[in-house]
Amino acid sequence: MFEKLLSDCEESKQIIKIFTEEELKKATNNFNSNNVIGQGGFGTVYKVETAGALDYMHSSTKIIHRDIKSSNILLDDDYTVKVSNFGISRSVPKEIMEVLTAVQGTLGYIGPEYFSSGILTEKSDVYNFGVLVVELLTGEKVNSLAAIKRNRSLVDHFIMSLVNAESLVEILDDQVKVDCEPGQLNQVVYIVKSCLQRERQAKPMMRKVKEDLLSVQTSLGLVHSTQEIVSFISNSDVPE
Repeated sequence: MFEKLLSDCEESKQIIKIFTEEELKKATNNFNSNNVIGQGGFGTVYKVETAGALDYMHSSTKIIHRDIKSSNILLDDDYTVKVSNFGISRSVPKEIMEVLTAVQGTLGYIGPEYFSSGILTEKSDVYNFGVLVVELLTGEKVNSLAAIKRNRSLVDHFIMSLVNAESLVEILDDQVKVDCEPGQLNQVVYIVKSCLQRERQAKPMMRKVKEDLLSVQTSLGLVHSTQEIVSFISNSDVPE
């Protein structure tokens, strides 16, 4: 099914690689946890490639992943992003803007509007992505023991920290504090905050998120590829 969906997008200049499960295991050292984004010290760079992959899926193939989270974003030996686990993904006709479904995903990543209504749109992935970046910025997992102890979700904790600069700095991962200039960090925080808006209409499209993150990456002097590489486990077809 993925091969059919992607071959229909011949006008695209982007390159899509389809990996078998065996190839993906090899590329990620049998899904070694060190290759999961957000670990090993390189997560803050490669979140941009993830945004590009999601933008391609939404704009060219109209696939909504529904379960974007750190354990489903893998890195191979060349630190190339692999978007995996399409078990609950949904293929939506391009002319359809939203679809009513049974709510599926991982608690903590599911957007409040999708959770309450069951209405699935591309913005559901945008919210997932925002949560993923919050994990990278804070070094905390969305369903961590710390969140349970403070009786407040990681997302709520992050949003509440934005009231002033001191509060935000307190919850940031130490490596992020070292790597990011205040101005660049503020840009990323603004982008993430927009992804986490409760109302669907207030969230940006993934294309806008990608472009804004690329702008930040360029300001950091980091080289980024002009090709989007999205990797699928080919035996995990999108549900009809």
